[in-house]
Amino acid sequence: MLRWMVCSLCVLWVTHAQSQVATVEWRSPEFPPFFLEMAAGQYGVMDRLHLEVIAALPDYRHRFRTSNYARLLYDMKQGRQMCSHALIKVPGRTPYVAYSRPVLPMLPPGLVVRAGSEEKLKSFIDANGELSLARVMDESSIRLGFVRGRSYGEEVDRIVRARYAPEGITTRLIASRNSPLLLQMLKAKRVDAVLAYSSEAGHFTHGEGAAEIWGDRGAPDLGFLPLSEQPDYINDYYGCTEGDWGREIIAEVNRVLEREDIQKLAVDLYTGTLLPDSVSHFQTIYQLYRRQEGERGGGPSK
Repeated sequence: MLRWMVCSLCVLWVTHAQSQVATVEWRSPEFPPFFLEMAAGQYGVMDRLHLEVIAALPDYRHRFRTSNYARLLYDMKQGRQMCSHALIKVPGRTPYVAYSRPVLPMLPPGLVVRAGSEEKLKSFIDANGELSLARVMDESSIRLGFVRGRSYGEEVDRIVRARYAPEGITTRLIASRNSPLLLQMLKAKRVDAVLAYSSEAGHFTHGEGAAEIWGDRGAPDLGFLPLSEQPDYINDYYGCTEGDWGREIIAEVNRVLEREDIQKLAVDLYTGTLLPDSVSHFQTIYQLYRRQEGERGGGPSK
């Protein structure tokens, strides 16, 4: 009888303890190769890193939900308790998003072109190896593809918006609903360049996403040209709804992100997505990032 009572008390204690464990809802968009549908067991490269991060947070239960950015940010602004591992830091969001330290510097969107066609754009490339999008669009007849509704960065968005009109332009702009369609147009020479991340082009040509759009036809060889209108890099961040709850989780996430093994894993996963000609550029950018973070006291400066 006594043994039965002790066992019953143990079960009640475990049940009570489990009920006290906070549940974190992690939201992210479907944006290959970085983020896929975690709730369905499909993981992008940054999702795989995220699994390692939350494995180090055993005091929380974790559940996943796919959500577009507009809905994700709306719910955070409304104060719903939630987090995301897929955010870019924007000053206007700081009142309602508690951000982590940077996860990883990533190459900003640039021009993806067919391998060998870079020579045609040589006159628009500066001493730093960067191409001026504004000059290309104003001084050449290049046909440029972009995804309708996507932001490519403040300055690039301004350049595209100012020229996306039927009158008075010398550059043809072709809008599409997604990057795979644009890359197919690039291979077919219906466009000369596509605004995209190097990782997107890498994913859909030599990565896991290649088979879904090329099948047995073979993916094209592509090159990536960084744009002078972009910053050197953009950072990926974790973010939770602003408040004591969100800041507590972010403090735990930061503790994990500071680990050298996590930083190395992030770099290795990301590097594997890039087009071959972007790898050395990223390595240079990563060293710049490390120095700048060290100067700001946000990380090592090796």
